[in-house]
Amino acid sequence: MITVVKADGSREPFQRKKVFRTCLRICGSSAVAEAVSREVEARVYDGISTKEILQMVFELAAKHRPAIAHRTDLRMALSLLRSKPDFEGFIARLFEKLGYRVRRNLIIQGFCIEHEIDVLAFKGGEVVYVEVKHHVQPHRYVDLDVVEKIWATLLDLREGYEKGLHGFDISKPLVATNTKLTWHASKYARCRGVDIMCWNIPRGRSLEELLVRFKMYPVTILKGFNLETLYKVIDMGYMTLKELAEANPEGLSEKGLPGKTAKLLVEHAGKVLDAMP
Repeated sequence: MITVVKADGSREPFQRKKVFRTCLRICGSSAVAEAVSREVEARVYDGISTKEILQMVFELAAKHRPAIAHRTDLRMALSLLRSKPDFEGFIARLFEKLGYRVRRNLIIQGFCIEHEIDVLAFKGGEVVYVEVKHHVQPHRYVDLDVVEKIWATLLDLREGYEKGLHGFDISKPLVATNTKLTWHASKYARCRGVDIMCWNIPRGRSLEELLVRFKMYPVTILKGFNLETLYKVIDMGYMTLKELAEANPEGLSEKGLPGKTAKLLVEHAGKVLDAMP
């Protein structure tokens, strides 16, 4: 039996259906995913890492859809964003796509102390306190202490509201992260009613599913450009592939990017966006 080494060092049996699903998320074509998954199955060996399998999937998928060669994995692209302001801004935009009105970076007086709140999201009578947790290591987990802190903050904010110290009647808390929660953190969140928006849960509203649904792909998904250049693009106001693909290269040049780089960025953004699921 061929086993695969996961990012945390644990092993699991190789499953072609997982490779198929991964490739399908990358290219959106069942035919390509079937062909790639079968070729990967023929190449894998016992002890191969999931990272190597993912690289293999991208290389093989690019033979069918060349634009894939210009992009990296979405999960990795999120980890390459700067925690502040990029990822927080990304989450705020996502809530706006979900129909919320958003306020960011608030200092709110609780009953005991002031709290810095990443995002408050408003829709109807609902007020969601969003704690944003970003990790540069995409396989790192959010620990129990983070969720405990969110719950304690919520209690202090609610008591502060009851005492008239601020005007936000918070309905519920939510932790938004580009990674996953530990088992204990997930169990505590469920027990306390802390909503979760993680990489792969909850089903139907996970971070990955929402980004694909709204085609909100960060510009850090592009390969072939250094991070300094991509951060400059974000600072210019082009956070997503769609925004960059619709940009005028001359406008990017006027803001400080070399003309050739600006042209390639816009060109590659358009090609990659067209090839996304």
